[in-house]
Amino acid sequence: MVAFGPHPDDAELAFGATLARLAAAGAPVIIVDLTAGERGSRGDAAQRAAEAAAAARELGVAGRECLGLPDLGVRADDPAQIRAVTEALRRLRPALVLAPHPEEGHPDHRHGAALIERACLEARLARADAAGEPHVVGQLLFAWPGAGAEQGGGAGGGGSLGGGLVVDVTATFAVKRAALERYASQFRPGPGPETRLARAGFLDLVEARARVAGAAIEATYGEGFTWRGALRLGGALAAWLGAAGGGGR
Repeated sequence: MVAFGPHPDDAELAFGATLARLAAAGAPVIIVDLTAGERGSRGDAAQRAAEAAAAARELGVAGRECLGLPDLGVRADDPAQIRAVTEALRRLRPALVLAPHPEEGHPDHRHGAALIERACLEARLARADAAGEPHVVGQLLFAWPGAGAEQGGGAGGGGSLGGGLVVDVTATFAVKRAALERYASQFRPGPGPETRLARAGFLDLVEARARVAGAAIEATYGEGFTWRGALRLGGALAAWLGAAGGGGR
């Protein structure tokens, strides 16, 4: 399974507790950061890379890598970026892919979601402009939308996206929180410009969001997912739900 984040810390924020639960169950989980977050207001690329590596160790995932796409420059229609993500999918060969929600407020998140969706299609095509053997991704799931996203169409998002799937992450939410706390440059007050993420109490808001998702399935903490089109309830997704202890709404 491959979990994509536009910047270091995004995979943890969106579905970190789910990744920790899957990793604890023995699933081979890889995090792929699209960018190094080099244009963020706080922390440089080297610091953020070190924080990301420490967070990955907290989660217990099998690996983490960065594709080096330009921060604030992720573009869903850039052929070179499509090729980079397609080749990562062909190399890692995941049955299940997790991605940011397509309607997030940050442009790198919106474009990143569309880029990953396009690459999942191209990865299977024999004549795609990408190296590696074709690979079919069994299911693409998007995180529930965060701040700045359209909330229409129910908890899972609007448009052609499906409804909500909530994973019970009560057992691993503390692991997610520990991983996020590794990002000192992002989530702790200190030197540098004041940001929404660095204000005291931001991680408490992350916890509150997980409590709201968990309440949908009568769990203490949850993480939500949505999808486009039909949900394929066989093969990789069935195994994933079994390992993650998912529940539907």
